[in-house]
Amino acid sequence: MILVVDWLLKLNVRIMLSELTVEIVRNSGSPKEDKLVVCTKEAAADAKDAMAIFKAGEANDMQTVALHADAIRI
Repeated sequence: MILVVDWLLKLNVRIMLSELTVEIVRNSGSPKEDKLVVCTKEAAADAKDAMAIFKAGEANDMQTVALHADAIRI
């Protein structure tokens, strides 16, 4: 999975007893409205190549998540 966005975010999602970790890194620059678009598509339980599944047709559902965060460094 390639995500080209500008945030540092670790997101753990549990979907049907499996777990996905997404890491997003934000480069320095002026503030802007960032978003994460999540696309879903049904796949066989033994599927290994997510890109091939999405290339085979449109996603079932898309959800847009606004990203708002404050960075605190200690």
